[in-house]
Amino acid sequence: MSNYQERFAEEIERVGGVSAVASSLGVARNTIYNWIAKGNVPLASLMGLASLLGVDVNYVLTGQRSSADLSTEESLLLSRYRQASPAVKLAVQGALLGGTAPAGSTFVTHGNVGQVIHGDVVNTEPLFVGGEPKKRK
Repeated sequence: MSNYQERFAEEIERVGGVSAVASSLGVARNTIYNWIAKGNVPLASLMGLASLLGVDVNYVLTGQRSSADLSTEESLLLSRYRQASPAVKLAVQGALLGGTAPAGSTFVTHGNVGQVIHGDVVNTEPLFVGGEPKKRK
């Protein structure tokens, strides 16, 4: 696991690099390099990094990404996704990717799965529920 100085340097790069950060805060580039090397960022500057540039201060200090910018609904979805079984995660990914599962993935269903298909099914191709799409004339 990285230390806070490494995470701080990572966040500086994520938000645009040393030059962009120095320009936004009105300090010399060398000042940013010193903060990274010594790990002594002034609190006011750290808060400026957070508010002006979106630096995740929680990540820099603890190594855990902040979820403060997530809505209540997004936080709930993320929490439920993390607790879900691999099959549920795969289904969610498929739904969010426009009905396609990630490459190389399979969806396994056990038991009766419809009026036409019975038994265990391993599907690796697109599945149309309710039949094939209607053809236009």
